[in-house]
Amino acid sequence: MQKQMGAYLCCWELKSVNHRYLDVSVQLPSAFRFLEGKLRGLLRDKLTRGKVECQLQWVFAQSETANIVLHDGLVNALLQAGQAIESKYLLANDLTVSRLLQYPGVIVHHDAVEMQAGEEDVLALFTVALTNLIAMRNNEGDMLKAAIQMRLQSLVDEIATARTIATETSVDVRDKLDSRLAALNFSVADLRIEQEIALLLIKRDISEELDRLQGHCIEVARVLNLDEASGRRLDFLMQELNREANTIASKSDSLLLTQSAVQMKILIGEMREQVQNVE
Repeated sequence: MQKQMGAYLCCWELKSVNHRYLDVSVQLPSAFRFLEGKLRGLLRDKLTRGKVECQLQWVFAQSETANIVLHDGLVNALLQAGQAIESKYLLANDLTVSRLLQYPGVIVHHDAVEMQAGEEDVLALFTVALTNLIAMRNNEGDMLKAAIQMRLQSLVDEIATARTIATETSVDVRDKLDSRLAALNFSVADLRIEQEIALLLIKRDISEELDRLQGHCIEVARVLNLDEASGRRLDFLMQELNREANTIASKSDSLLLTQSAVQMKILIGEMREQVQNVE
């Protein structure tokens, strides 16, 4: 974002990448360093997360009327310092014109006083650049939201699939156990058999994990539609989703259920990568 201001060209460059917290870096010409506090305040008011780099370039525009003057007081002070060193330490005074011109602050632009006078214009241009940056972040946020929602719906479908597999697997396990006990042909109280089968099925039961997964998915969908910063909350929900998927995988003794749990983890991992870019 740039604008002509008198004999100067003012240019703001703002960059933003993902970061867990708000990390601001401001690079200003020495004459504008007094603005750093205000700039950081403007950023904190508008942003909550991200690594933001702000750089102000303040240079002469190419024009025939541009000219420069010297800082006479500084030049005189440098010349006197050179003479004093030569006299006191008996050293050759090699202070040349080119070296004087290279010394910071010796060359003063004819309208340097306008730099502080242009404070309001510089801040106004920064506000415009910040507004554009926020608009770009919002557009990126809409795309991220769509990508997360697509994977979230796939996860919901996979949870339904896993529930069906788990129900069928429980029936198969019970039938196999009944068949093996019948083949062994030894007398055991029916109540005791029922108790052992029930305990085995309880250990393999994943209905609670599936219910929690479904509840977390509902919460993720709700948080995605909030008009506020929600990146940390979504990141926490991704951790909870991953925890439940891991538990399902550890309880599974069915190939189909294991495959379903792996697919859940893949979808959750993809969502988590996207969530890292959400403010």
